[in-house]
Amino acid sequence: YSYELVASYFGLDEHVDTVEKILLPHCVNLWSVELFPAVFALLMHRWVLKHDGQNKKGWLIRLNVLLKGSNQLFWFDTQHRTHRLLSLFCYIRNKLDGNAGIENEKKRADFAHMLCRFYYYYRSSKLERVNEFLSVAHVSLDTFVLETTAHLCAVGENDTLRIHYLQCLTRLNETRGADLEHSLERTTINKLHSTLNAFILPGAPFHPSMPVRNKARETMAVLFPHGQWSRSAINGLFTLLRPNYWLHELGHMLQYFIDTLYSFIPFGRSNPTRN
Repeated sequence: YSYELVASYFGLDEHVDTVEKILLPHCVNLWSVELFPAVFALLMHRWVLKHDGQNKKGWLIRLNVLLKGSNQLFWFDTQHRTHRLLSLFCYIRNKLDGNAGIENEKKRADFAHMLCRFYYYYRSSKLERVNEFLSVAHVSLDTFVLETTAHLCAVGENDTLRIHYLQCLTRLNETRGADLEHSLERTTINKLHSTLNAFILPGAPFHPSMPVRNKARETMAVLFPHGQWSRSAINGLFTLLRPNYWLHELGHMLQYFIDTLYSFIPFGRSNPTRN
């Protein structure tokens, strides 16, 4: 993309003086413009993370603008279902490793939290595992889960993105190679559990569609296998208070009961295909 060429041009060592003496004074006058942080992050991210750390004057301000602009750009990408800013995501991720670019620990944590929110959108199809990302970004699994959960709640009525994030959340059990409930703090587990439960139930606060609710049920069953029967019973009782969903919910509970019972029958586990 063209923004990568411009960012690479400004990131060269021989153009540092040009940026600081000519472009930067004009950028300072445009900080308050709503969409300017996105433009600044798009074109100047390499210069900020590569050279700006050597000049402490106004450095934190420029990092804040870069953080705000990157967040705006990533939201734009997710809302339009594109991956045009994948290179920006990867560049910031690489700069979080060690002393490569962001020396301030607080700002490094802010950038890491932002990348956690968009990680499953940009990196779900890559070979990198969550453990590798956590080691590079220097964040805990609890932070990653909380940021991902917060982003899932903030995507709005985008069913495609909701289902994508719910599907990615089922991989959390593979992160530590152990039961998720033994890898997270109790507050994080409660937050994740309550969020998934909110997507299972119809109506407020998220008003999820039927595909989203079904995917949330699958995710809940994978991450929290204990207590499936009690959750189904409680959800069914609360659903009866909404007459519009009676038939579908009763049908879903009946299908779940039949599938569970069928799995315990010896000849039901291997059902040959009939011609």
